[in-house]
Amino acid sequence: MDDEARTRLFSSFVTDLLAEERARKNSFEQRGVTVISTAGTLVGIVTGLVALAPWDGHGAFDGAAQRLLVAALCLLSLAALVGLAVNLPALLPYADADALDDPRLRGGASFGLQEEIRQKVATTQELRRLNRTRARALLTALAFEVLALALMTVSVALELRGVR
Repeated sequence: MDDEARTRLFSSFVTDLLAEERARKNSFEQRGVTVISTAGTLVGIVTGLVALAPWDGHGAFDGAAQRLLVAALCLLSLAALVGLAVNLPALLPYADADALDDPRLRGGASFGLQEEIRQKVATTQELRRLNRTRARALLTALAFEVLALALMTVSVALELRGVR
């Protein structure tokens, strides 16, 4: 296999890596929207719990139960904010239009292919870094939601038992 064939094979491999990272990025963005939707739904449930709670002149969900619900609402708000952050536009490397006019690119396919590979590798590396950050953010948002659900459960249990 000559150098040109190896370079084309490597270019194909890098193209596949780039496509995979872009697919992961899209998946994280979709999950971010899901986190936002779930947090909103849970906020609605908490609001419903408060509205349906018996009114004894002091307000629904007094004492510890009320503090737990407020903490749950804060966690759900944080989860939604993290979900929004996951969907922020990313600044990725791109091919500079002025660089495409480089005389070396017209001089031979080998240099042009190497430049293409360099651009794809840079974009893949940046996407990989971004995807790792988004994965950590989504894990944090999901942890907030799970903790909020736990607080909501304890709050309802305290209210049902009459603990103030």
